Parts: sequence; C-alpha cells; structure tokens
Amino acid sequence: DRRIRGRVAIVRARCERFLPIADRLPLDPDAVEMARLIRTKIPEIIETCLGHCRLATETERRILLDNLAASLEAVGDDAERRRPALMQRLTVDFEVQRADLAQRTAQDPLSPI
Repeated sequence: DRRIRGRVAIVRARCERFLPIADRLPLDPDAVEMARLIRTKIPEIIETCLGHCRLATETERRILLDNLAASLEAVGDDAERRRPALMQRLTVDFEVQRADLAQRTAQDPLSPI
C-alpha cells in the first residue's frame, strides 16, 4: 500500500538523520539505547509483522501493516525529537574546539613579532 510506504519512508529518513549523530556520542546512554532500538528492534518487529501478514487475509494484513506503521512512526518521532539536543551537543564540542584553536593562534599582544 502506497500510504503505508510513505509513512515508513518518513520514519526511515528520521532514523537515518538520528543514527549518525548518535554514533558520534557513544557515551550518551540515551542516544546509544535509541540507536540500538532502531538497529535491532525495528527489523525484528518488521519481520514479525511480515510473518503474520503471510497468514492473514487482506483486511487483517492492512490492519497489521497500519499498526506496524504506527509503531514505527512512534520510534521515528522519538528519534526526531531527540536529534536536535544531540546535534546541539555536537555543536558545543565543535565550538570548544574552535575556541581552543582561536586561543592557540591568537596574536600575543606582548610578543615582539
């Protein structure tokens, strides 16, 4: 169903935006746990749902897939909510590095050069 595929595509995009940021913060337990959930639990629930769909009627299959999409959307929404805070942490690290470089390369006003 095209509608379900569209919903799942949005979830995939959200997770793909989240994972690289989470991977750069390996000491953040929430980011690590969310990344693990995305990488392991999502494939598991999809496989389970598809297994049930093989045995289901068309109506049951539609319900199963709609419920799957809703569960995946909850994960995607959570990843999207968490991403800005994680990105901000990466940005803070970047700004600290920039300040360090600026300090190291600043002209010393007392230097004769």
